[in-house]
Amino acid sequence: RPGTHEMTTSHTQQQFVELNVGGTVFATTRFTLAKEPDSMLATLLVKEPLDRDSKGIPFIDRDPVLFAHILDYLRCGTLKSTLSTEQLEMLHEGAAFFGLTELSQLIVSRFDAEVQSLGGVWHVRFVSQRLGSATVCRSLRCR
Repeated sequence: RPGTHEMTTSHTQQQFVELNVGGTVFATTRFTLAKEPDSMLATLLVKEPLDRDSKGIPFIDRDPVLFAHILDYLRCGTLKSTLSTEQLEMLHEGAAFFGLTELSQLIVSRFDAEVQSLGGVWHVRFVSQRLGSATVCRSLRCR
């Protein structure tokens, strides 16, 4: 199947998957994409993608820079501490698009911790509006 390559070694068999995200081709494993089983990325493993590029690689029309952070999260289970507030907001939108619930919750937790350290209600409202999520605001009991 185009876009999926299998490589056999003497000890294990790994299945590698290529995805073209916004014109950048990413290589990863089926295991990594299946980390959040209800996500769009896990679904791609069992359902034929609608769009493919000229080489037959599944194509997703999203920001490749943002997707690199999503893939990094799926590989490691953590977010880089160097991500800015704006990057986290965009990452939250990407997590929603891909149906990555655990990543969304991790981002909201990161905002929650940041907001608590700043102690500002206005900042909480700004963040909750920008994320489209009342979860942050409710966690600090502001209205």
